[in-house]
Amino acid sequence: MAQYHAPIQYKHRKTKRRYGRKRLHINLTVAFVVMFVVAVTVGTICLGNHLKHKVAAIGTGDDFDTGGDTIGTGEAGGQSASDAAQKHDDVRSGCFLLVKGETDEMIKQRALRLFDSGYDSVTIPLADSAHSLLYASDAAVALSRQPENTGLPDLSRVIIDIREAGAERGLSPSVNVYYDLTYSDQTDPVLSEATLLYETAVAAEAFSLGADEVLLTGFPVSGNTIPDPDAILSVIDRMKSSSPDIKLIAAFPYEVFANVDMSAPLDMLSRAAGRLAVDTTGLDWSYTERTETDYDAADENGEPVKTDRVVRESNIYGELDRACASIKSSVSLYSLGFVILSDEPYNQAEAIDALFKNGIYSFYAVSFPAPTPDGPTDTDTPDTDDAPPADTESAD
Repeated sequence: MAQYHAPIQYKHRKTKRRYGRKRLHINLTVAFVVMFVVAVTVGTICLGNHLKHKVAAIGTGDDFDTGGDTIGTGEAGGQSASDAAQKHDDVRSGCFLLVKGETDEMIKQRALRLFDSGYDSVTIPLADSAHSLLYASDAAVALSRQPENTGLPDLSRVIIDIREAGAERGLSPSVNVYYDLTYSDQTDPVLSEATLLYETAVAAEAFSLGADEVLLTGFPVSGNTIPDPDAILSVIDRMKSSSPDIKLIAAFPYEVFANVDMSAPLDMLSRAAGRLAVDTTGLDWSYTERTETDYDAADENGEPVKTDRVVRESNIYGELDRACASIKSSVSLYSLGFVILSDEPYNQAEAIDALFKNGIYSFYAVSFPAPTPDGPTDTDTPDTDDAPPADTESAD
């Protein structure tokens, strides 16, 4: 007789029913996951649009707090802070004074000494401390600012010689010129305009003679503020109108870069000039000297050997160290180089050390030669090696 398997069938039915509920549970789980993914996707899109509007608001002029340092907020015109920043390679530019009566070979030898000292480019001051030009300028002659046949150096020839010297060392040196503007020093508007016309012509001429960039200081500032950025913008526009391809480096005191209220003006001037730099002329470049006596080992008679040495204490190292620390963000944003203006090689070396300590490797070492009746001679040219003289020491 066949056995009754009803319990097995029952179990089987119960099992099928249980498996059916499991599939339903899986289907519901999948549906829930799909709905969750859709919700997250929609939310992400909405958040992205919200952030895009926030970025657009910054780019159209809404400033943001930088924690005490200018890092270039956006300005009107739809460009953000990153648009204002123009990254540049570091420039270690040594000072190269124009010397009357030098031959091509003498120029090249001086340039080679600079390159062998670690500089990869040079900066040529166009004028002395009395603002008299150091090269033969057709523009100055045309404006009755310089007599003809002065015997001053041919700037274009000097630039060619420097580049040839760089090629001997496997370099493609940037040859810049440095010009300190004085138009804003004139209280008479007519004289100020005439001075600006002359200085614009000189800057454009120097660029046309082969300079890569024209480094400019002397723009009107008041403490940590640029009182009239539009006026400076007008000066830059005039220079570019006279020489459309001219490349400018506009330098301002570090206090201006540390002022968050100057973010928008600096962004504007950075775009107009092409490059910004830090003018350090307002810092304390003085130093003191003292003589210390060392007693070395005794001589053959048992007497101690006395040696006097000169120790210098510079103020610029500490001042520049503090300045660098206060504008680190601006240095990064604008690829700032520092204008090292000193006639003392020791001070230049101290300033370079301060920059290197702060991870800044872009600078323009320049100096103002004292005016002489016949123009500077080779003996007026300072030693531009980036190490202090051998017979002096820095104070610890």
